[in-house]
Amino acid sequence: MNQNNKVSLIDYCIPCKARCCKTGKLIGSPILSNKEAGRIGKNNLKKVKFPKGEYWVIKEQQSTNRCFFLNKQNKCKLQNLKPLDCLCYPIKAVYEKDLIRFITDSDCPASSFLNKEFIRESKKIAIKSIKRFDRETYQHWLDNYVGWVRKTIKLNKV
Repeated sequence: MNQNNKVSLIDYCIPCKARCCKTGKLIGSPILSNKEAGRIGKNNLKKVKFPKGEYWVIKEQQSTNRCFFLNKQNKCKLQNLKPLDCLCYPIKAVYEKDLIRFITDSDCPASSFLNKEFIRESKKIAIKSIKRFDRETYQHWLDNYVGWVRKTIKLNKV
């Protein structure tokens, strides 16, 4: 079984109309390394530069706030090339002091149905995703593109 099949939530994504692939204050774009950007093709990506680094994000389709690679049937055109960050969703690795912690987007309809194999495989992918970038770059992306992470961390600290 390939990695994409182990972590597929397609049975939940279709009825939910892939809300996670529609950008906004709480979702945002996955973070992409130069290698991923080159594999996907940089034409539909945006390079984000900031004083301490750079990374890529996926452009939105004009006026729809949808990931450029989400088709009208709410299926990913990158199914076999999905960025690591998309593969492990709704699980994300985040830094907490000197540790890496895993959080889950509770707004994802599939979040209450994740089985042990999905969680185990998603955590492996989330670790690969976070380790591609230095801490400042990853944190810049989280702060600017992934609102649900801040919301989740805030809820867990209450």
